[in-house]
Amino acid sequence: MEVWKKIAQIPNVITRTYEAEVKVINENSSDAKVGALTDVNFIVGQYSGVKVPLKALFLSRSTFLYTVEEETVRKMEVEIEDIIDDEVYISGLNEGDRVVISGMKRIQDGETVTVYDEVVEDAGTN
Repeated sequence: MEVWKKIAQIPNVITRTYEAEVKVINENSSDAKVGALTDVNFIVGQYSGVKVPLKALFLSRSTFLYTVEEETVRKMEVEIEDIIDDEVYISGLNEGDRVVISGMKRIQDGETVTVYDEVVEDAGTN
């Protein structure tokens, strides 16, 4: 049996849902009809890639973000693996890489920047 899935990278602006297309080829089943509706279960909780904030990505002809090596900005093309709320799991990035999450529209590949590390507090510590 061959299975593949395609999930939209951007939600529908009206319904706030993601269009999904699933193709299943199973020569042993006579129950499957062309265009028939069915229930599909996606396995959740098993993510591949590196997690980054959704706001770090640029979506155009390709998906990319900016990383910082020392104090130099590098434009890096990445591929979206999964989107969970406002976080994205991507391939093409290594865990521990520094990612630009604000001011991206004002920078270009190769520019020198000043880095301010974002500090995130655990909600349970207050």
